[in-house]
Parts: sequence; structure tokens; C-alpha cells
Amino acid sequence: MVAAAIANPRLLLHNLCIASAFVGPAKQSPGAVSQGVRPAERAKVSSPAVFPATQQHAAPAGSTTVSTASVGEASSLLLEVDDLLRPHVGTSLYPDDIRREIHDGYQSDLFYAVESGLPFESFRSSAPNQVEYEHIISNDGETIALRTAASTPLLNQDEIDKLRFAAEWYWTTAGGTASRFTYQRRGNSEAHLSDVVRSSRESTRDVTSVVESLLLDRVFPWVREAFLSREDGSRGLPGDDAELYVYDSLFIRYNATAAAVEADDTARSVAGAGQPLHRDLGYVSVNVMLNSQDEFEGGGTFFEDQLSGRVDPSGGLVGNEPLKPSGSGHALAHHSCSRHAGAATTGGVRDILVLFVAVKGVTGPAGWEVGSRLKANARRHRPRCGDARTRALARVLHHRMAIDESRVDGEAWQHLGMAILDCHEAEPQGTRPLELAAACLGRATELTPNDGKLWNNVAVAFERLLHALQDRSPDRLESERLDERIIAAYRRALSVHSACREAGCDVEGDYESACLNYGLYLSRKDDFAGA
Repeated sequence: MVAAAIANPRLLLHNLCIASAFVGPAKQSPGAVSQGVRPAERAKVSSPAVFPATQQHAAPAGSTTVSTASVGEASSLLLEVDDLLRPHVGTSLYPDDIRREIHDGYQSDLFYAVESGLPFESFRSSAPNQVEYEHIISNDGETIALRTAASTPLLNQDEIDKLRFAAEWYWTTAGGTASRFTYQRRGNSEAHLSDVVRSSRESTRDVTSVVESLLLDRVFPWVREAFLSREDGSRGLPGDDAELYVYDSLFIRYNATAAAVEADDTARSVAGAGQPLHRDLGYVSVNVMLNSQDEFEGGGTFFEDQLSGRVDPSGGLVGNEPLKPSGSGHALAHHSCSRHAGAATTGGVRDILVLFVAVKGVTGPAGWEVGSRLKANARRHRPRCGDARTRALARVLHHRMAIDESRVDGEAWQHLGMAILDCHEAEPQGTRPLELAAACLGRATELTPNDGKLWNNVAVAFERLLHALQDRSPDRLESERLDERIIAAYRRALSVHSACREAGCDVEGDYESACLNYGLYLSRKDDFAGA
């Protein structure tokens, strides 16, 4: 069906209309609690790929489900991508080079985890899980996160005091507040847990035993029971030899006062101290609250999937409140691949400890981790031939390989579509690459419908396709349909960004970009009032 659509732009537009539609109204109140997770419907495909050595894995439990029709269309799209790549594999593109980089990166990070001194699960016999927890359910019935029950915090007050003292000691005597964290934002201070533990040994309050007990007696047993035991092997996770460990861990302080001072110094507006929307590189992320809600205003973790199934009477998205643990010492846990943000702390100081839990086995990294590393490596990789088109094709190759690890990775589909657009930009070759890129982005909207950046990219892709089609063979009906899709995509982008902003997420740059692009498009249509 999609193969035909690529050859026929009108049919392509018809197929992608569904992806542009707004989600249906909510049927369940936000934040509903359940005691079980329904298994995800898994995509099973068998289309040949350029890289037969990679394995195909389905989505994690609780992830976006897709229909059989969508799976078939996705397989056809991937065949088109393989046709684009095939002439270059072995001449300017070398999949083995990419696999080697992914393996080396994994080994380097695993070495760092070992050297950090934080215990692996095998440090001693795993204790049975004693943590009681509840499932936080989205409006479309999927589990967003787990939250510890009131009866079983991960840390007691004495342990919290020791950890916070250790972090303060480190910031004062060793590392200051400088950060190596990717998403450093105004008003934030971070410290790696491993650094804090080492520093604490020089003080009178060594927290080594506190951290070992936290990981070995509480976090690892909880993650194993609540997440790992529910896996069926489809994600490429190790089997009986699976071992949990901490890929990285951070103390994060959100200081709203410091954020406001920095904003005054730089003449910037400020919404508070937080983190932008992002995904973590890990299997499960555990967010532990280290101080009382009475000490700060705002804050919490906002998940993109909280927008699923919610519309207001005018058709716009309605955001939910960011999620928080039930109190000091309590935690939220979620799959690291779930896109989320640290909502702005607008008053006071909020301290959290974030643990990025990963899984290792004797055979190497899990499939989900390979996919994440492929996406991250796409921009860093330097192909043997360095021209613009080859670099863009190398990014296509990375994301094509990532999709082999999970056919329902919406982010990989989005990056794949944008990389194909980059190929066309470097060396235009008719409308076919533009149609393929638009179809890949359309597939991404089915899997991640609440990504505002994605909808902006969809609109940009349709704009380029409209321009190319008008140059080739102007067709009024065809142009009108594309115009409708472009406007719908820009409006969707603005709606998503607005809902995230209302929830306290820092999306100003993305919102302004969508506004600018939409305004420029309208001005090119001579709709200056709308622009």
C-alpha cells in the first residue's frame, strides 16, 4: 500500500491524513492507578533488510501499539530505504564500522560503570522485592510510570540526610556545581553519585553502605520484578544471565532562585529551573525525591505520553500535571526510552537522585540499547567519504539499523525521515526521496503523536514536497491537499508545545521555531494577517 503511495503522491496524502488527525477524547481520568500492565501488542515483520546481521525486536511492555496494516506499510517503507542505501553499502557506507563504534561505546560505558564503584546486581545474592508500588495510567490506558506506595519509601529520612550532606560536601570541597550532564540548564546543579560516594569517604559521613543498600536491597529487586520479569525476550534483553547495574546516577538540584538570578544577568525570561524533553540512555530510570514538597513549588516529571487521548472542545491538546513521587524518599520509575521533562521548579529548591539502571549479559548490549546508541552515534559518525550526501546517507543507515532493533521506535522513524530530507537537500533527485521522507515522518506520527518537534518536521517535509510537485506538474487539487496537511501539522505542533509549556516544560525555543515556520509559510501564501 505504501509502495503504491510513494509512486502516487495523492494516495500518499490520503494515507497520511490519519496521522494528522487529533487524538480522540479521554475516556479515563488522568493519573488513574492500576495494579497491572497489559502486554503490548507486538509488531512482527519479516521484510529483508540491508543488514541481515541485526535482529528485529518489538516494543517494551506498555509502549505504543500498532495495527497489522501499519506494520505492513512500515515494511514497504523500509524496502524503499534499503533501495536507497544498497548502492552505497560497501563503497562509501560500511555497516561494520558503525557496529564497531557501537560496541566500543558500550564497552567504554560498561568500564566506567565498573570503575564507578557502584555495585552491580551480582555484588551479592539478589534480595526479594519488598517495594510496594502502583501503576500510573495514561488516558489511553497505558502505563506511564510506577510510583512507590506510601508504605515503602526507597530511603528513610536518616538516609536522605546523609546523602544530601554528602552531595553538599562534594559541591563545596570537590567539584563545585559544574556539570557534565547533557541537559544543563540555568539554576541546576548536578553531581555524579559515584563522585559523591568517593568524596564522602573523606568526610565523617561515608555513604557507601547507604548506596549499596539502596541499590542491592531496594532498587534492583524492584526493577527486576516490576520491569525485567515482565519481558518476553522480544527486545533483545539477555536471558537468565541478565544483570542489572547503574549506567550512571546523578544528584540534581533545581534552584528556582538561582535560575531567576541567572535570567536577570542574561536578560532572559525565566520559567524556573528544569530539564527539557528528552530520553535517557538506560533501561529504567528511577527518580527519588530527596526533600519535602513544602520546600519548593512546581517541579515533577512530565511525560509526553500524558497528552495521549486528551482534547479540549476546540480540538486542542490538554496537558496533565507533572508527576511526582508521593513524598520524600519515594520514587517514580519508568522506561528510560519514554520522552519526559523535568518540569520547572518555580520556587524554592528541589533535590532529586536519578538512577539510570541498565542491563548487561554475556552476549553484549540489549537490543533497545543498540538502537539508542545508533541514534546517538548518527551525528558523530564520520564516513570514509566526507561529502554532504554521504554524511546524510550515513545518518540514514544509522536510523535504518536502529529500526531493525525496534520497528516501533518513533524517534528512529523521525530521524530517518529527516536524514532522507538531508540527502535530498545535498543532491536533489526528483520527488521520490521527498515522498519517502514524508512517509517515514508519517509513520513516526503514528508511534509518537505527541512530539511537537516531529509535527513541525512533518510540515517542513510537506512544504518541500509541495514545492517540488508544483515545479514538476502543478495540480490544484493536489496542492490544496498538501496545503491542508501542512497547516494541520503546524497547528498540531503548536498545540503540543502549548500543552507542554502549560505543564511547566521549557519548550520556548521549539514553540518559537514552529511559530516562525508557520508564519513564513502563510506569508508565502500572501496570508499576511495569519502570518
